[in-house]
Amino acid sequence: AAEKKEVDAIANSMLEAKSTQSFASFELLASVVAFVPNVNLLVPPVHAAVLSAPGGAESLKNVARARELYRRAVIGLCNNSSTDLQPLCVYVQGMLKTHLPKTPPTAKGGTITANNNNSNANAAAATSAASNGKKRGHGVAPVGSVLQPTHEPSVSGSVGVSPLSSELLAFALGLFLSMLRKGRFLTADPTHAGLLEPLLPLLQRALRCDSDAVVSSADPS
Repeated sequence: AAEKKEVDAIANSMLEAKSTQSFASFELLASVVAFVPNVNLLVPPVHAAVLSAPGGAESLKNVARARELYRRAVIGLCNNSSTDLQPLCVYVQGMLKTHLPKTPPTAKGGTITANNNNSNANAAAATSAASNGKKRGHGVAPVGSVLQPTHEPSVSGSVGVSPLSSELLAFALGLFLSMLRKGRFLTADPTHAGLLEPLLPLLQRALRCDSDAVVSSADPS
């Protein structure tokens, strides 16, 4: 009993013992492991843990924890001396290609050919709602129209192949842009320019994504 009281007294006097250190531990782990191949041992288990936890990706608590773990992983990996630009850019490019929503096909003239019927129907419905709104003094645009986008299907705001696509996109973009802000890329270096070139159209797609988290992560400013 005396030993237990002594242990409790020590625990109560330490701030670290009063809060979870899981996030800090994950950041520390990301800062010391070799980027290749261990980045693939850091990221997927978090995704799997969220999906297997009670509530899965529909639980705001689960998704918030995943976001914080991925944010800490970005900090750790960016401070990791083993994180070289070439494997990082290859990894980021793969993540963006996998999780960004697919762009609709276009015709030769550049006009969208897919879902034209839905677009026209939405436009007509929006016009009708606007006209009725003028007559009645109020009105709400139909969901799916330009005026009122569809609601995200879950708290994770998934936009791609996974319920956590938005979180994984934010992680990849955060990793890339953190290195960019640190000045790791030299525009005068042709090798670095070659690494950046294939990422530019993917960043453009990310900025047009429906997820606010992805758009804010893709903004380099």
